[in-house]
Amino acid sequence: MVDVGSSTLPRCAVGLVKAIIGAGMLGLPFAFGQTGLLLGTSLLLLSALLQMFTCRLLTRCIAAAASTSRSAVTYASLADLCFDGNASARAAVDATIALGCFGFATSYLIVLGGLCPQVAFVCGITAGPLLLRQFWITFLGWAVCLPLMCASSLDALRFSSIIGNIGALFIVIVTCCFAVGLLPVTHAPAAAVSLAPTVRPPYTSIAGMVECLSIFVFAFSCAQNLPSLAHELAQPTQRRLDALIATGVGISAVMYQATAWCGAVAFGASVDANLLRSFPVDSSALAASVGTVARVAVVLNVGGGFPLYMHPARTSLSGLVFGKLPTELSKFRWAALTGSLFVASWLLAIVIESLDTAMAFIGSTTTLAMNYLLPAIFYIKMHRGPTARAAASQPSGLGEETEYILYGSKEAAPSGAMMRGAHMLVVMVVVMMPLMVGLQLWKLLSQ
Repeated sequence: MVDVGSSTLPRCAVGLVKAIIGAGMLGLPFAFGQTGLLLGTSLLLLSALLQMFTCRLLTRCIAAAASTSRSAVTYASLADLCFDGNASARAAVDATIALGCFGFATSYLIVLGGLCPQVAFVCGITAGPLLLRQFWITFLGWAVCLPLMCASSLDALRFSSIIGNIGALFIVIVTCCFAVGLLPVTHAPAAAVSLAPTVRPPYTSIAGMVECLSIFVFAFSCAQNLPSLAHELAQPTQRRLDALIATGVGISAVMYQATAWCGAVAFGASVDANLLRSFPVDSSALAASVGTVARVAVVLNVGGGFPLYMHPARTSLSGLVFGKLPTELSKFRWAALTGSLFVASWLLAIVIESLDTAMAFIGSTTTLAMNYLLPAIFYIKMHRGPTARAAASQPSGLGEETEYILYGSKEAAPSGAMMRGAHMLVVMVVVMMPLMVGLQLWKLLSQ
């Protein structure tokens, strides 16, 4: 059976938190400003619970698949098991993950290109290449993101994950300082945030509330990294995997709530969709300096997130093109695959200044599929009928008392509640996907 990893639970939890928290955190105060504090809190907590449930479904699928596999379990191998090795199903899963993760990684490069010139300008640079987004995308991309992308496993990225999480924590602390008055705000909010949803043009609207749904739906996206983290976790019992999910999602939820509440309270319903743009630059030297450091913190967070998206993208593209995991490729093919992915992402980030519309469509399709639809389908297929019986018939690799799920131990029978939840999840995604794509089309056509 497949070998398990040696990574500790706290180390894997750090990686999961980094996979969840990214630049999207900066849009949460805007979302709370649109929906009101109470509804915003409810939607964010609902999203966290939904992602925890989805991840639990996925880890149970990994357990069942690991009992029949001698290699690391991936989304593609789960598709093979669920759909009896159907090549089209495997290709569809690989393409979905590769496209979604590649798109989000590219958006991180674009964020780097937008933030770094602002930092240079605040530091007093008024001319030269340091004010060009192309320079920063090229410099940071080739000097930082590409080397991090070359790591063979997510565990090898733990240092960048720690740095990224420190950057995110700094944003939370700074935002809280503005909310409680420890740092001065330049102007009073043009519109104060409300507890309940309130339509007050031009700052809040029904359309704005609906548009913010995507922020909540995708806030805790992390399922694409879960197979790798489960494989790298030492003693990956179901209890430890549940603890990993609860810890990673729980810490992220606390940081999200603090940022959203404090950002909305400090800057009101009129807070910018990018929280950093609402940070004052002329109220005091201290506030301006803190704002600059906050932008640097986001750069660290985004830079650390780039390889965490490229890792599953490379795995899926390797399966799609070569039918193998990246670790099973020759050095030449591995280097060619990694280099091609990076160069394509770098060129796209150089050419296109904003991927907002494209990313909205990718998020409304591939992200919904990766994080909600596929785990639910895998669970339903693998816990009923021939697939479930095949997995259950496999002997345990370490004996009857062993709990290490990745060695193929016995798994408890699926509960009716989880099966019903998986079916409800499929229905939810089938309804939400065309709705969210339609909303993006409406927004695009109404501009």
